[in-house]
Amino acid sequence: MKIKGLEVRVSWIGGLSSGCVRGKIFPAHPAAAFQQAESAQAVLGLEEPVRSATRRALRSAHRRKAAGLVLDAAAPDAAVAFPKQAAAKIVAQEIYRYVNEVPAWQRRLKRVTVAVADKKDAGFFEKTIFGYLGHVSAVLGSGPFVTVDAIIRMRGGVVLVKRSNPPFGWALPGGFVDRGESLEEAARREVREETGLAVKDLKQFHTYSRPDRDPRFHTVTTVFTAGASGRLRAASDAADARVFLPSAWRALPIAFDHRSILADFLKRFPRKK
Repeated sequence: MKIKGLEVRVSWIGGLSSGCVRGKIFPAHPAAAFQQAESAQAVLGLEEPVRSATRRALRSAHRRKAAGLVLDAAAPDAAVAFPKQAAAKIVAQEIYRYVNEVPAWQRRLKRVTVAVADKKDAGFFEKTIFGYLGHVSAVLGSGPFVTVDAIIRMRGGVVLVKRSNPPFGWALPGGFVDRGESLEEAARREVREETGLAVKDLKQFHTYSRPDRDPRFHTVTTVFTAGASGRLRAASDAADARVFLPSAWRALPIAFDHRSILADFLKRFPRKK
């Protein structure tokens, strides 16, 4: 497929031709470092290195004015517990970031080939990468993207959801604003979809717009505070949903800039002792 002038392909390694600049998405980690960790922790431990390696490969090919780049997406060791879907989505996110940050007229890079271990993986990566790129380009455009997040007060703590897609970690309920929605409508919808809760007393807290707050692309989020009613349950793309006190969430792996958002919230609304 093509996205903003860049051709994206997926191929199994045995079917690749030579003559392109090459880069690996997996760093040269010994797998033993992850074998003793729980699967979720292994994912969190590898997400940032995979993202950084993919970004470096794209930037290196750009600096070298290469026409083609082969991204080796085959895991260096089958024992590394990193989901194929996560790897495919991170590659797609970084390609999307690249074509939006570097205008087509500045690019010599015309083709990126994602190389995987076999034909079965090639089919899976192609479906995931092409599906993601097609969706974000059709629905979101070039950005910056408008998002919302909600700090839901419940049982003396706040509600956080565990993300099932990269970026991984725990996060405030939230997401992208759909066309035709107000910020408030989007916040209510996202909370309902991810937690099953109905919000009440929704109030704007602050807007956060730092370009690097989201590792995928530039998002601008308006954060709301609210109470909620209903039974808390994970839904949509949330793998889990729980209430955390500050003493508990401070020890969690937190996605995006939500740790600093929660810290700002505690400064303005300190807990009563």
